[in-house]
Amino acid sequence: MMTMAGLAYGDPALLRQYLKGDVLTRGVWEPLWVAETLPDPVTFAFLARHRETGEYVLSIRGTYPDPFNRAYWDDGNLDKPFGTMQP
Repeated sequence: MMTMAGLAYGDPALLRQYLKGDVLTRGVWEPLWVAETLPDPVTFAFLARHRETGEYVLSIRGTYPDPFNRAYWDDGNLDKPFGTMQP
């Protein structure tokens, strides 16, 4: 599940390639739903299904994890409980 969570931080346009080519997903996961991506900071989520077991996983990108990147601070502004919140 950590691999699927990590894929939520990748480029949304490359999700299918990630699922197909990653050694841990082995191409058995298929995306069923991919959230519309928004301009920077990117918020992202996807739903995938395991082709063999029928299991589902919903992966949601949280706050960008690198405080040295502007996206971290942009996400923080969206997350904070004060000020204008984004829909």
